[in-house]
Amino acid sequence: MKRLALFGLVFMASSSAWSLFLVPAAGGQGPGWEIPVRIQDLTSGDAGGPVVAVDASGNAVAVWVQGDGTSIGLWANRYVVGSGWGSPELIEISSGTPEIALDPRGNATVVWQEYTSRRILAVRYLPGSGWTPAVRIDSGTGDGFDPDVGANPSGSVIAVWEEANGSVRHVMTAQYVSGVGWASPIAVDGSGQPATFRLDPRVGIDDGGNAIVVWSQSNGTEDSIWSARYTPALGWSSPVLVEGSVGNAWFPFLAVAPGGEAVVVWKQSDYTRFNAWTSRYVPGVGWDAPVLLETAPGDPVLPRVAIDRGGNATAVWTQSDGVRSNLWANRYVVGGGWGGAIPVESDDIGNATLPWVAADPGGNATVMWVQSDGTRDALWANRYTWGRGWGTGSAIATAANIIEPPRIASDATGNATAVWSQADGTYFQTWASRYNAYDDTPPAADAGPDQVVIVGDTVTLSAVNTTDNVGVANYTWSFDDGGLQTLWGGSPTYRFDAIGVFTIALTVRDAAGNADSDTVRVTVNPPPDTESPVANAGPDRSVVAGTTVQLNGSRSGDNVGIVEYRWTFNDEGPRSLLGMTPAYRFDRVGTFVVTLVVTDAAGNDDSDILVVKVTPPDAETPVANAGGDQRVPAGTVVSFDGLGSADNVAIDNYSWRFEYDGTQITLYGERPQFRFDTAGEYVVTLTVRDSAGLTASDQTEVFVGSQSSGDLLLILSVVLIAVAGFLVWILLRRHRR
Repeated sequence: MKRLALFGLVFMASSSAWSLFLVPAAGGQGPGWEIPVRIQDLTSGDAGGPVVAVDASGNAVAVWVQGDGTSIGLWANRYVVGSGWGSPELIEISSGTPEIALDPRGNATVVWQEYTSRRILAVRYLPGSGWTPAVRIDSGTGDGFDPDVGANPSGSVIAVWEEANGSVRHVMTAQYVSGVGWASPIAVDGSGQPATFRLDPRVGIDDGGNAIVVWSQSNGTEDSIWSARYTPALGWSSPVLVEGSVGNAWFPFLAVAPGGEAVVVWKQSDYTRFNAWTSRYVPGVGWDAPVLLETAPGDPVLPRVAIDRGGNATAVWTQSDGVRSNLWANRYVVGGGWGGAIPVESDDIGNATLPWVAADPGGNATVMWVQSDGTRDALWANRYTWGRGWGTGSAIATAANIIEPPRIASDATGNATAVWSQADGTYFQTWASRYNAYDDTPPAADAGPDQVVIVGDTVTLSAVNTTDNVGVANYTWSFDDGGLQTLWGGSPTYRFDAIGVFTIALTVRDAAGNADSDTVRVTVNPPPDTESPVANAGPDRSVVAGTTVQLNGSRSGDNVGIVEYRWTFNDEGPRSLLGMTPAYRFDRVGTFVVTLVVTDAAGNDDSDILVVKVTPPDAETPVANAGGDQRVPAGTVVSFDGLGSADNVAIDNYSWRFEYDGTQITLYGERPQFRFDTAGEYVVTLTVRDSAGLTASDQTEVFVGSQSSGDLLLILSVVLIAVAGFLVWILLRRHRR
């Protein structure tokens, strides 16, 4: 129970002078429990009701109530990893048993019932700023009792308490929003119940800010366990019945996992005896049917439960066998359900009482309890290790006579911090001890699957499948991209602006320094190619049947490159050729439409066609016509003329051959030219050939005269013309007479 046994009494004053005595935390110890330390000042008064919470880094805040013979105050002390416990600090002059919640950033919220005024008060601790003044968070219209508080990673806080207003008692909640403050309280239990009944409300919050409250509520005949759920989007739900079987159900205790799973345990009477029961909440499903945790004789006392990050739970309680009270536990494993109840301590001298349990993210659990030998109390602890089971319990502190209820909290690495109050024969004082987890198991690094991206893309790396038996404390990614690049975190991002293949090394370390590595390859490709190639099948062709045609797509083009040339046509069935310049023999006469499709690496394509006209074979010889003979003087450029030649299809070649000055001369073409400087008679042979290779010949002669004979002819011609002109003149004169 959350009530402080000795604080129902008046604090005793003492005239003894106490000096300040703080024992420093033991440093450099190996795994296991450190030497206990007193974390309060020595005063002439009792201290009690200590609570503790731990943040993600292992720093702790402990709060307790302490008197000095004159007044009662709420005190706190902080444990900082690497430094130990600091000096105790007075938070508020007030009496009441506190509850505490701590978010991962180290912000603490403490709530308590002020005994004299029955107000519900709250105070906040902010790293770097210290403790804020206390504020009242109840409605102000009734008496508040039994507060509890929870916090989530974002800094949101929800407090719950029971509040009696006249004849009705309600379960009340108030929410603290970071940067805003406390909201007005609201009732979450519907119509409430008679003010004479206890509700014992408990609250827990998951990482998403969703909260669950459980309590015990009477219908006038029997007490049952009820619940309400808060979501940031919808607010509080209507209350739902967790169990409604015969018998009174009391003292619910709640644990909520970061993912939203929750487990509640309670003790319930069947009007013959009490038993320990439990129910599990699954987000999106609701509460499971209640499960009996134990079947041993004797009534269970103070069932408690803790839940780890994976949703596995550990429930503990004490139970009498008729001779003494023993400590029992039951484990819930996701996928396997609840196991059987087993004892976790074997001391048979005295009673085991006042258990408390905490779980860490690695699935381990630590339980602490008070063990009596019949004369004095000792504080004992035992540890459940995932995959190994329960160890052997051992004493971590011994008091002169009495130890009050301990509290324990675990951090992300499996270390635990415990606080308790114990009597030294005169006063109760607040003590603490730390459990150092020994972790020699390295994490298993998983850098995720290889990725293929486009240059300029931002890549998200993911180590989500990396595992560790306790928890990964550091993720470091390193690779070369124009120099060493280093990223941190489980899912960092990086923009790749260079094309290439990058091998990225992931190194993970746990809090104990164990490490493991893995690599992931990121292939960065050029931007996607959306530009189609241009196909060019070449010019149309006309061939004779039986001709092998060399197709040519070399004039096709693409901005990156063509990876396939495919030629298709029909020649007594589909034909398909591959390559830039394939060859094909056309044996049938006809017209063939050949389609060329070119494709680039990105799958873009284009097409073009060419027409191949195939004609029958040519058996008709061409007709050669070399033209008429020619007489020219020496030095004349002679033009030959083969235009009179003919063929049924076409002449492909004209060859003119003759001998000139002892040299064989060959000319080509329909109308070649040649300068004859040497007089003589020349026989010129014209040979024509068609596309089928058929030929025909014809001859012409060129008579080339000398230069001197040419001059005499010219003179003779001039004389004859002159004589003729003279005779004509004589005749004309005679005619006139």
